[in-house]
Amino acid sequence: MKIQDLKQGDTIFKISGFDILSYKYFCVLPGNNNYHILIDNFERPFRMYNEELQNMLNLELKTYDDAAKVLIDKFQQ
Repeated sequence: MKIQDLKQGDTIFKISGFDILSYKYFCVLPGNNNYHILIDNFERPFRMYNEELQNMLNLELKTYDDAAKVLIDKFQQ
């Protein structure tokens, strides 16, 4: 998936250490197309740089189960 295909409310998953984090896509940062606003699990907004967001999308973690499988595989090696 490409950044430009994201719609408000889309869920994005990320693996960080032993955690699976999920975010809701909100919008492009007004006045700065290099950043996007995401909402975390605690309903806190934050901005993320284009490259970091695209790297997350490249992992193609479309569901929590997809992320869990990658996490399990990562630690079984």
